[in-house]
Amino acid sequence: MNIILFFTLLIIPPEYHTFEETKHFLDSIIPLYPEICKMETLNFTEIDSNPILLVKISDNAGFNEAEPPVLLIGVHHAEEILGLEICLELIKNLLTEYGSILEITQSVNENEIYIIPCLNPDGHGVVTSKLCEVWRKNKRDNNENGIFDYNCGFEGWGDGVDLNRNYDYRWQYAGSPYDTSEYYRGPYAFSEPETRSVRDLCKRENFVMAISYHSARTGMGEVIYYPWRDGALLCPDFLFINEVAESLAWNIMRDDSSGPYIAMVTNRWTGGYFRNWIYTNYGTLPFLIEVSDTTIPPGYRINGIVKENLDGVYYILRRTSYNILKVVVRDSVTGTPVSAWVRIIEHDTIPEIKHISNPDNGDIFRILHPGDYTLEVTKTGYKQKVVPFTLNEREKKEIYVNLCPFVYDTFPEIAYILDNIAHNKITIAFWVRQNSAIIKFSITDITGRKIKHIEYKNNPPGFYRKEINFESPAGVYLATVKVDKYRKKSKVIVVK
Repeated sequence: MNIILFFTLLIIPPEYHTFEETKHFLDSIIPLYPEICKMETLNFTEIDSNPILLVKISDNAGFNEAEPPVLLIGVHHAEEILGLEICLELIKNLLTEYGSILEITQSVNENEIYIIPCLNPDGHGVVTSKLCEVWRKNKRDNNENGIFDYNCGFEGWGDGVDLNRNYDYRWQYAGSPYDTSEYYRGPYAFSEPETRSVRDLCKRENFVMAISYHSARTGMGEVIYYPWRDGALLCPDFLFINEVAESLAWNIMRDDSSGPYIAMVTNRWTGGYFRNWIYTNYGTLPFLIEVSDTTIPPGYRINGIVKENLDGVYYILRRTSYNILKVVVRDSVTGTPVSAWVRIIEHDTIPEIKHISNPDNGDIFRILHPGDYTLEVTKTGYKQKVVPFTLNEREKKEIYVNLCPFVYDTFPEIAYILDNIAHNKITIAFWVRQNSAIIKFSITDITGRKIKHIEYKNNPPGFYRKEINFESPAGVYLATVKVDKYRKKSKVIVVK
């Protein structure tokens, strides 16, 4: 009973932001830096209709560039409000110090930094409004009675879902199946708009690394958890995750300055957790940071704790610049990005763990140690590509992989005209199977008058893309590519 009374008498220091203050801060600062920052609403919460906000910071924030994407999330759990303070200070520092401090400028220029400052705004409001300072969940109406039942500090915590038990990784074994538990996993995986927002964002961006901020009321504080071990079996990326986790921990000092945080590997089979889900589905290297030695430290300690944790973030942003592989996968005919399985044969031994290139730009980043590797790129409908490579010390290596569609097996020869609307150039693509093949390209106007004719001879077997200058007046033309007996005709509209 005394413990319950202590819970209900906690006072939230005014130095902590409410969600309304958070929105006001973001609405005030982001318009000042439109080139390097943008904000979007991923979704809205089910009960209070609060926006789930995402801030992107990069040197060209309005574009999806082929730069390492890094994700930071605050406030999975409502009472763990320090994560929001770290995210807000990070946003402020990256924006206001860009162009002034070299490390910050490089971090913004060389990464795409995605920040969800407060994933659980409904629950955060329960805490900061002092309705229940130890509330953990969101505000899902579990019994559908239209009333927020919270039973603060008593057995039977009423409404809400523990968001970090709601991810679709062994969800059926996660947390508690009972909706009155503070660890309630929800009625089904991704039942909550908050976790669905994270799911959809990760599918869209395919992060190389991710940090989720927590603060332990029970269990250890000032520790960094990462995936995973299963008895003696370690995850395929363990060497790389462990190296980053240990260095990340070393960069964050404990509240009492007695030493750095501790990095700890966690169980493979822990269900519903964000870190195991994002690693399994996207190969992202994830780190859960239990910030501070208490859940809600006094206001005068906030700045010091935030500063120490920002040192950890800056290490992560530096770490994307070396001992890293960038693979870009494209269709060899159209040149468009391909979402493919990108496997390092020497390490990726468990099919459950997927490393998939981004569907929007075809890229994927892999943290590696220097050494010799074999890259295998696979996509249904395409021929598999195997590329041996060496990653040197401190190198940021780029490999471009053009996947050839199986459609080429259907024809003895095949050709494409890729630009139906052209300015001053027309791009053609053709597949040669025999050394003797002669490729002829011609353009006629609508009257049939030949405007241009080119022949390509003595081409070894393989795939080719050619850009042809064409500076005729605007209008409609007919382009023809002939590979031996195979002929492809297409209308081309020239615009000026």
